[in-house]
Amino acid sequence: MQFCQIERFLEDIIGLRRFKNNKEIFGLEFGKNYPYRQINKIMLTVDISLESLHFSVMNKINMIITHHSFLKNPVSQFDNLLTNKLILLTKNLPLIYTLNSSFIYSKDGIFDTLIDLLYLEMVKTDLLQTEEKIESLFKITKPKLLMNESTFTLRTLLNRILNNLNINFIEYVGNLDRSIKKICLFAEPKNKIEFLKKKVNYGCDCFISFDFNHSEHILADDLGICLIKIPHYRVDLITMKKLKNILSLEFPNEEFSIFERSEYFKIFEKNL
Repeated sequence: MQFCQIERFLEDIIGLRRFKNNKEIFGLEFGKNYPYRQINKIMLTVDISLESLHFSVMNKINMIITHHSFLKNPVSQFDNLLTNKLILLTKNLPLIYTLNSSFIYSKDGIFDTLIDLLYLEMVKTDLLQTEEKIESLFKITKPKLLMNESTFTLRTLLNRILNNLNINFIEYVGNLDRSIKKICLFAEPKNKIEFLKKKVNYGCDCFISFDFNHSEHILADDLGICLIKIPHYRVDLITMKKLKNILSLEFPNEEFSIFERSEYFKIFEKNL
């Protein structure tokens, strides 16, 4: 497979180019852009960590596809961590292709994965954008009732998340017995408070995102709406695994692997 083939598939077929943020790193982040370079061992990872780079060296990877970028900010000086990562990269000189926030919004991306896993039905999808960049994309959905369900409450939704993401806890704001009609999935609009108010007026009574602050918790409690903080790394990893399967079917002669590690944040529980 040539690099230009997988680049075209990611950007045009999956649709990553449509949702790229011009203020973020997107596409080829490390390595020379030779369109006809032969690629045969590809690793997918959520982040570029030292551990993931060791994995790439051991497995002779020549292309890394990562959700989050290798360099978060412009480099003003080289510290020991960056130097160690660059040393590992010189072993095989793999290409690093960065998806960044476009992977949240694209076809078969993070939002689409959540919609499929939680058995939701699309009602509306739209972009919040300026001339410079996409501020956010949101998807408004409604729940599908399963055979054993007569009503759909916040408790029902939380149980779906726990079971289908295979996690043990979830952070939320709201009344567990509240009936849920419309669920809004969104990333990071510039003014989240105003965004929540507008979508409440549209009929949304539950919001799923990666993080909420104290002011947003208070607003939700005052408005009687529900907030759910989805575990970012877990959903990222599930979606990267799905992308690996899609790429394996599209390019069956190449070798695709996934770098997987445990959650960064662990739970310390009180012994009773």
